[in-house]
Amino acid sequence: VAHDTVDWTAPSALVVGAEVGVSRDVRAALDAAAAAGDDGLRRVHIPIDSAVESLNAAVAGSVILLDARRQRRHAATAAAETTSEKTWASSSSSTAHERRTTGPHPARPLRPSGRVVGDF
Repeated sequence: VAHDTVDWTAPSALVVGAEVGVSRDVRAALDAAAAAGDDGLRRVHIPIDSAVESLNAAVAGSVILLDARRQRRHAATAAAETTSEKTWASSSSSTAHERRTTGPHPARPLRPSGRVVGDF
């Protein structure tokens, strides 16, 4: 499966192997998960231009993690916009100061820079 077709917004684990693959222990754990019927287990590849022979493990992992971060940020932004619209429509008693300090994610505080503190 191409890395950019995977839904990385769901909880995920990424195992990156070098050209020789992963260790026997890791491979055994993956095989056991597949045998147990873990239908979320899939081999992911990165489509690359024919002029490029291969990517090293660090670069490949970084490409996939960057795409996962992009998808999660997009999903969080979409959820925040929906939540924010509902909050603004239903909380006419809230002051502008309360809205500004809580940000789009009331459960997560803002950093002094105004950016939401979150997790990846």
